[in-house]
Amino acid sequence: EKKFRVASLLEQIIRHFLLLQFWTEERAYNQDHWELEIVNFQIQLKRRLTTNLRNYLQNELTNIYEDAVFFVRKKTKNKVTFPNTCPYSLEELLDPNWLPPYE
Repeated sequence: EKKFRVASLLEQIIRHFLLLQFWTEERAYNQDHWELEIVNFQIQLKRRLTTNLRNYLQNELTNIYEDAVFFVRKKTKNKVTFPNTCPYSLEELLDPNWLPPYE
């Protein structure tokens, strides 16, 4: 249950990072909302994270990323190109002061 919860929170962070970085069409309208969602999920995740759960997320990052990218491809109706492998480290994903670069 705990593993499922932290994986789910991390997937939400990845989804929003991807939308923020790559869905340029929608960014202007959604940027503030997406950034707040990221912080919200990071806070929830930080509260639950133990060393063991962090190691679990590190080991599962590829699978979690695949689920996240599957979701955002559906959400964007396959009109946006997302990386096939996770462009973010676990440290970046957990860092409330870091956002992916975008123009």
